[in-house]
Amino acid sequence: MRSHFAHAPTGHWWEETRPLLSMRRVTPPKAIFGKPVRKFAHQADVLRLEMLLQFGGVYLDLDVLILAPLEPLMQGHPLVLAEEGVGGTIGLGNALILAARNASMLAAWYEEYHHFSDAVWNGLSVRLPFQLARRQPPGSVRVLDYSSFYWPPWNDWGLAQLYRTGRCLLPGSSAVHLWETKMWRSLLGHLA
Repeated sequence: MRSHFAHAPTGHWWEETRPLLSMRRVTPPKAIFGKPVRKFAHQADVLRLEMLLQFGGVYLDLDVLILAPLEPLMQGHPLVLAEEGVGGTIGLGNALILAARNASMLAAWYEEYHHFSDAVWNGLSVRLPFQLARRQPPGSVRVLDYSSFYWPPWNDWGLAQLYRTGRCLLPGSSAVHLWETKMWRSLLGHLA
């Protein structure tokens, strides 16, 4: 399995996993279409689209745990995303993306970076794909319910469910996003 990285993870489980991967170091983009990209999260947003357009495959943030096989989700669909928020109220999450090489919606999504601004946090990364998916031809993108990848949500209630109860996941969940950026200081950083 090919894995692209800018900063290699460390630790016991990474060392156990690394022999299973073909590693390729990439450089995070500093600009897109002449516009500077300064924030690391935005650099990752651009890079994930570029890699998926070029190679296809699965993109997942390091704080996403896979709970069920992902292959069945892609059958007949060149792109699979899941709602973030009930009914996509936040958008379509980009922490887990399943994509065929050169998927048409990915290309349209990437082209929208002509309008990129580092000042907007999730405009192009989460809200825009929700809007784009609604305009795509049938079968070009599969939009999964929020519970597939992004339950519980990243709000205080959801984080309490995820980290303080034993029964927060729904039976149909294929993955769970651990929302590391919300939990690093208060919990996860102390585990490292």
